[in-house]
Amino acid sequence: MRYAALVPVKSLDRCKSRLSPTLTPAQRADLQLAMLRSVLAALAGAERVAAIAIITRDRRVDALARECGAMVLAEPERGGLNAAVRAGCRQLAAAGHEALFVLPADLPFLDAAVCEAFLAAADAAGGAAIAPDIHGTGTNAMAFPARAIPRFCYGPGSYLLHRVGLPGAACVERIELSLDVDTPDDLTRAALTPPRPATEPALP
Repeated sequence: MRYAALVPVKSLDRCKSRLSPTLTPAQRADLQLAMLRSVLAALAGAERVAAIAIITRDRRVDALARECGAMVLAEPERGGLNAAVRAGCRQLAAAGHEALFVLPADLPFLDAAVCEAFLAAADAAGGAAIAPDIHGTGTNAMAFPARAIPRFCYGPGSYLLHRVGLPGAACVERIELSLDVDTPDDLTRAALTPPRPATEPALP
């Protein structure tokens, strides 16, 4: 099965606010763009990924996505992350994509082989898979049939809620999918965790 990937990205002036004790606004924006570029490259190299879409309202993110060959979807003005992901999935389903793959833009270790492994696990489970964050409580990746878009519940405790919404989904626990970068501790963890992240030059 081939999947349309959806990557939601906040406006750069609001991104990574929890890194403010460590990084300036410009550094946070540069880090987000570097991680996004890495995620897009990983998706582009995965055979099971049929299309790549970004949903955002940020012009710099829009420009980078188009430079990397991704389509850009308009983010709803209200509703936050959950509304953005829901809108993006509905647009991809309406365009004829039969399977969807949702993941964040801040996975510094992600590569094409990890995407392939995750989607292969989804195929083996009827088209559905889920990956937790490093704490086991948040959700960092989901795959599901476009005819069965779940209710999105991003936020504290989302992993359990999403698992309930994706019965039978494969659970994939890999550092490349679980380690995102939101806090100063995440930055330290990324710098110290092998293998070296694809975005290492952008890490402080």
